[in-house]
Amino acid sequence: MLVVPCRSLLSAVASFQEQSSTLSSLRAAKARVVQQFERSYLIDVLTACDGNISLAARTAGKERRSFQRFLRKYNIAIEQFKQPVRKENQSALRNSA
Repeated sequence: MLVVPCRSLLSAVASFQEQSSTLSSLRAAKARVVQQFERSYLIDVLTACDGNISLAARTAGKERRSFQRFLRKYNIAIEQFKQPVRKENQSALRNSA
């Protein structure tokens, strides 16, 4: 049977509690970094694809619905990534129709 003096036991418990709070902090820090990466990645992909969700989802290797869930998770509106149609392009589209 192992006999541990009270001080050593208290010290061991304090050390364990300290390690537990560090692990919790590490977990929280990792979650923050992952969230920052995901948000930044979504913005980069949408920018590169001019707000085209289908193309952005394919580029990211995700299904369109999964990609849209990510956008909702981070409150990212695709309107800000879509390129406005130029006036000369609008008239060309009207003439071809």
